[in-house]
Amino acid sequence: MNPADHAEAIARFAAASGTSANDVLSVVAAITAVFCLLWVAWIVLQLFDRWRSGRLEYAEFMWYALRACMVLMIVGYHVR
Repeated sequence: MNPADHAEAIARFAAASGTSANDVLSVVAAITAVFCLLWVAWIVLQLFDRWRSGRLEYAEFMWYALRACMVLMIVGYHVR
């Protein structure tokens, strides 16, 4: 695909959708980020509940929470 075709495709997309491709990518990135934040919050709350009730040791709680935060950082790096 040569640059003229690419520019034409971007112009057609903007005309058909009423917004630019960058705006659409920003919305997709924001939705992904919110989903990941909610997922990590859900994981940590579930782990805290298990730790509080004695079904999980503190070291396991911290290890699983740390792993979830690492996944969040990796996804956040790629989404930005």
